[in-house]
Amino acid sequence: MTVSSTWRAAERWLHQAGLEPELVVLGGAGVMGAALGGAATHAMQKAEERIFPCLYSGVARLSGTTTEVDYYAAVNDMVMSFTAAWNARPAKESASAFLKRLKASELGASARQVQVLGEAFLKCLETHQQLLKCVREAERLNSALWTYRKHDNYRTETYTVTTTDSKGRTRTQTRTRRVYEDTDHWFTFFPQNADPLEVALDQVSFFKAEELYSPALSQFKVQPARASSNRGGPYRSAQAITSSRGKLSEEAFVKQTILEDEDADIDADDIRDWLNAWLESARVTAAIQEAHQSLRRLSEKWKMLFRRARASTQRRYHYKTRTRSHSGPDGYGASQELAACMLGISRSLSGLFGAISDVEMCARHLERLGSGEAPAGWKSQDKDIARWALDHAVEAYVAAFPDSPIEMDQRSSTKKTLLGVAVGAAVGLALSGAFLFMMS
Repeated sequence: MTVSSTWRAAERWLHQAGLEPELVVLGGAGVMGAALGGAATHAMQKAEERIFPCLYSGVARLSGTTTEVDYYAAVNDMVMSFTAAWNARPAKESASAFLKRLKASELGASARQVQVLGEAFLKCLETHQQLLKCVREAERLNSALWTYRKHDNYRTETYTVTTTDSKGRTRTQTRTRRVYEDTDHWFTFFPQNADPLEVALDQVSFFKAEELYSPALSQFKVQPARASSNRGGPYRSAQAITSSRGKLSEEAFVKQTILEDEDADIDADDIRDWLNAWLESARVTAAIQEAHQSLRRLSEKWKMLFRRARASTQRRYHYKTRTRSHSGPDGYGASQELAACMLGISRSLSGLFGAISDVEMCARHLERLGSGEAPAGWKSQDKDIARWALDHAVEAYVAAFPDSPIEMDQRSSTKKTLLGVAVGAAVGLALSGAFLFMMS
């Protein structure tokens, strides 16, 4: 029998059973595609999760390092101490055995170093903490100087829809829908908040970007270490199980844990780039740069913008437009420009201090594990301790190095699996749709 004749027979049978053949095909293909897509995505995630990047900072080769360099090197090496132990563990290792592995590693000492250096790093940033406090107060007062609200207006209209089913029967329905007409915009000025805002902005202006602390990570560059041999077997071999830094050359670490390709063609420049990823992607560099640029813009513009923001001749403004947005009166626009300048400062510094806090929390958990102690309240039947620790290690790295070229977050997740399910379902529906078109 041909494919066409087989389909016609199946179609007749499904009609006799009271089923719509097209819906059966589309539904079945969608379900099968979703199942295959989810299973394939889950399998790929598990394979990717087996090996995590491991490349130590090499900070000992640098001279005259600064506090921030030592801090970010410690964060990098804390995470790499954990991933070395993770990569070396057998597929099914008990929680107690994994804790012993962590205790024998450098994780505990590295985590303690991160906490000590984190405190020193925050002292370097004390002035920036004061700046952030002043900016947040100015932001609060600026948001109270002008308010804006709007209301979209709609009308209801009726329309008809005619549909034809698979048997050629037509049906016309009357439906209603909402149609946009216009928008009312209200802007309100509160002059009583102008003077406190001026005081707050004046306090922010006391901070000069050129006088504030700036990180010096860009001044340092780690050179690859000389290795007596680039060989040493797979990373998971007995040679590497102790997770000591000296067991493999940096080239081998790059090939086996970052590229995961033993035959990758890399040279000294490539190794140098990977080795300096922590220096070049440390959060503090971009955060301070954005904060200082925004501070300079604010220092140049705030007096002019403030004069415009408070110069309103009336308290309330109303506009009716055929568009959903409106720039508002000049005073409101000036207030928004002030907010944009301050946002660059508060967003970057809040992100920086939040990341330092997150890393410190992760370091406390990893220090405990590095001492051979299970998390408080943990029971062997409750959770996978290795995965619990992995979450803290990955989150510490991502917080400290958000733009790192090293893909540290290779954890499997339900979100990724669901994406695979959706893609699989879409492919299944597309293929079944093409089949039905060919059979029609």
